[in-house]
Amino acid sequence: MKITDRLLTLGTKHGRPGTKMVPQGIIIHYVANPGSSAIGNRNYFENTGVASAHYIIDISGEIIRAIPDNEVAWHAGRSFGAQWDAMSKTNNSRFIGIECCHPDSGGKFSENTRAALIELCADLCNRYGINQIYRHYDVCGKICPLWYVNHPADWNKLKSDILHRASQNTAGQPTVTQPPSGNKPSDWAADAWNWAKAHGLNDGTRPRDYATREEVAAFIYRAVKHLSIKI
Repeated sequence: MKITDRLLTLGTKHGRPGTKMVPQGIIIHYVANPGSSAIGNRNYFENTGVASAHYIIDISGEIIRAIPDNEVAWHAGRSFGAQWDAMSKTNNSRFIGIECCHPDSGGKFSENTRAALIELCADLCNRYGINQIYRHYDVCGKICPLWYVNHPADWNKLKSDILHRASQNTAGQPTVTQPPSGNKPSDWAADAWNWAKAHGLNDGTRPRDYATREEVAAFIYRAVKHLSIKI
């Protein structure tokens, strides 16, 4: 599975507020623009700032990432009925949003889109230790993704295929779980954390989050520079 990063420009006018979040599930959408491309929808987010999503999957199966997994995207914050009012207030701060392109107005995903969606969702489930997968409709009441709201059996099969693939990917592997949330380091790490912060080796945020490879590389680089100066 190949994911191409085409991250939106940081800022609310591009639909990327930069607010941090811990993924707790996945919401699947359709773009409601038949025949459009993943990059075209990404550019729409960039240029309008009215909505956004973490990923967009093309009719060809190409996957574009528009917002990092640990940042809020604007994809499921509006309620379409009183029963969804409470949930809609927290959707964007908990769920990864995936927009899917489709060839016609019926909204059914192409085989390539569907296959890529299964791979992506299974990977996200394993990466973050999650198994909550929803249609936009389930959390807001919007008729989205259209085909899978109108054809619930197809939705149940899609969801089952995702969870089955996720279980295959983790066969014999340890379960991935999210780190405990919180803004303070653990007691045993407090001295080391505060020392690293004081010497500019980290920015002092997210002490108990997982680190990306680039964050690890940046920490090592800064540590080597710091120690070299001291020597």
